[in-house]
Amino acid sequence: RENRALAGALHREQEFDDFQFQPLLPNQLSRLGPGCAWGDVDGDGDDDFFLGGACGF
Repeated sequence: RENRALAGALHREQEFDDFQFQPLLPNQLSRLGPGCAWGDVDGDGDDDFFLGGACGF
């Protein structure tokens, strides 16, 4: 079943230079994008979708 409730969702990030604060990082961890997860959290038989976001948005 298709759900279009998130069709207009946009991902935005604040500019942040990881290497300025931690110069030994192998790559910029702040550029990985938002985290997401799904599963039947409320027990109704439908998968629930969670999309994490950056602080301030």
